[in-house]
Amino acid sequence: MSAFLPFIPQTAENRAAIRTAIATLTAVLLAFKFHFETPYWSGMTVVITSNLYTGNIIDKALMRIIGTIAGAFLGFIAAGLVVNSFLLYLLTSFLLVAVAVYYYNFSRYAYAWLLGSLTALIIISQLAVNPQNVLYVAIWRSVEIALGVFVSSLFALSVFPNPIKKILIKQFDILLADLDKCLKQLYACLTDSSKDFQTLAESNVQLKIHCRKAVELIGAMPKDPSIKKENIDRYRALLESIYQLARLFQYQISQPIKPYHLPVFLPLKEVFHALENDISSLRFALKKPQSRQQPLQLQASLQQFELQFKKNRSLLTAFLPSIYSLSHFMKGVEQHLMAMKLLLERKEIKEQPSIYINAQKRLRNDPDIIKHSVRAGITIVLALLIWLASSWPGGINGIISSIVISVRKHLYEMKNISSHRFIGCFIGGGIALTSLALVRMNLYDFIVILLFSVWLFSYFSFKYPQYAYIGLQANIALIITLAQGGGPPHTLAPPLERLAGIIMGIIASFAVGNLLWRTDAWIILRRYLNKLFYYMTENLNTVLCSKKEDVRLHDLTNLFWLSRGLIETLSAQKLSAGKEKQLVGLRNRFEHYVIIQATISYVYSSVNIEKARTTAKNYDLPLTVIETGIIDLYRYKKKKTVPALEKQLQQSFAVIQHMPLKENGSDDELRNILAYLNALKQFFLKYI
Repeated sequence: MSAFLPFIPQTAENRAAIRTAIATLTAVLLAFKFHFETPYWSGMTVVITSNLYTGNIIDKALMRIIGTIAGAFLGFIAAGLVVNSFLLYLLTSFLLVAVAVYYYNFSRYAYAWLLGSLTALIIISQLAVNPQNVLYVAIWRSVEIALGVFVSSLFALSVFPNPIKKILIKQFDILLADLDKCLKQLYACLTDSSKDFQTLAESNVQLKIHCRKAVELIGAMPKDPSIKKENIDRYRALLESIYQLARLFQYQISQPIKPYHLPVFLPLKEVFHALENDISSLRFALKKPQSRQQPLQLQASLQQFELQFKKNRSLLTAFLPSIYSLSHFMKGVEQHLMAMKLLLERKEIKEQPSIYINAQKRLRNDPDIIKHSVRAGITIVLALLIWLASSWPGGINGIISSIVISVRKHLYEMKNISSHRFIGCFIGGGIALTSLALVRMNLYDFIVILLFSVWLFSYFSFKYPQYAYIGLQANIALIITLAQGGGPPHTLAPPLERLAGIIMGIIASFAVGNLLWRTDAWIILRRYLNKLFYYMTENLNTVLCSKKEDVRLHDLTNLFWLSRGLIETLSAQKLSAGKEKQLVGLRNRFEHYVIIQATISYVYSSVNIEKARTTAKNYDLPLTVIETGIIDLYRYKKKKTVPALEKQLQQSFAVIQHMPLKENGSDDELRNILAYLNALKQFFLKYI
């Protein structure tokens, strides 16, 4: 067996590409064997559901078959109702697409909603071409797609399956390496005045990007039959701890501590050395879960840090805010590292209820999603009118591309998807037509060309995800051109009709998105930032005014990533001086929101608000007045209160600065209220 090892593909991309190519060829050959009229639907289904990971393929395949069957049934029923009314036909098409795109934006079954809409549209559009064919298409389209789904799922489980668990463990190792890098950079910033926190901020963004990748991998795990549910829950909890550490870094970056803020005799080097050793031991435990783990060193190092502090604290009055801030940060790091250690040791941890409001509830009533759905419905109606006026029978499959383009949020995304669709179609169709011109195309030629081309395009898609749509469209164009009824191609009508339909769909999409209902990236970005501010204000009010056990927050992670993506998109364009100035303002606003959200998370997870209020009452600090002022500032924009609020914060810090230190015992009470006041100050500064 070892003699064949060099010939077994090793990379996840190559394994997935070979699997996709073999599965596509198998589906097409079976469709030929069963004499399907349009065998390319079986092959197209395989490449559309293809993915690097087994769980994702099975999930997408299930959604595709459920959506197709439901859409075929709905389309057949609807066809009988609209057969004698052109206006009713257009209204039904509008509703099908608008409802599907509405649910596509937030449903767990988004892909099934979209496929159901597409299939129903294809069925009822037969009324304009061949009304007697409606039942035939409803049944056989489902059968052709079901064959592709069956072959795709079977090969995903049996041919070069990519073990997602191993890939996820590698991803977690990358995350721990990122944490180690961030901590080393933080130490450099705390000990070397020539270092700034910008490098740390960039590394923290990279950590969050890698967390997003881990989220995608964990999302594919439930459909993988080889992975138990308790392991998935464990990985989710592990990732949440890393996310919380990234938020802690974000908060610490917003309040940079410089070397001259800390006395030189504190054992910082020992604390960070312990951290480095602890992360190394976590990485080892991740790769070898059965091995015996050493206790974390950070706890002992922090105890030494505290002893040194207590020994010299009478000399440290000027350094107290920075020392307490760093100590509070380290306590948070210790808490999350301990949670990660217990998870890797497979010890039971009490599951905490989610504090986040279900995003689906929020998105259901989002006016932007409703507008987006209506716009998609108008687009398909316009595309159908262009198609009916052109009298091009087979164009309906290409016209449906207008839905795919319309589900994009803004014009820049629409331009990208349109150009990628064109490029892919020309490359795939070009290879197919060149092959037809050069060879006689018997069955053996067909097998070699299809197998190699699908492998090449699939590998390109998996290797370069940002251009994956080009590879997918190239595969689709190739399969449509080569895999026709009865065997190798005998006419060019299917690919040409599809290309004409794509052009009609693109024209309709841009007419609606550019002329009738403009949605450029600038408009969308401002909407996103307004939403972020609104929901952050709600989160802030909840954290400051509710008991900890009653807190329910809006999860804004996805909205932050969408906003960041738009800013990066606009930054990559050539802008005028005026637009560049606008972008700088929007970027600064976004960065302020990132810090505000990190501060909200910090207050919830690391500050005992009730204890801070008790301390404030004992020392006659106007804490509740400051809290109310912050909330009013965000919620009602009461800028007149800014001078008074600033004065109250300054007075509170002055009182704490001269607060007598305990000769013995803990200063936790003082640290807690100082951490809370620092957070409130951050809210104040980032607003003004």
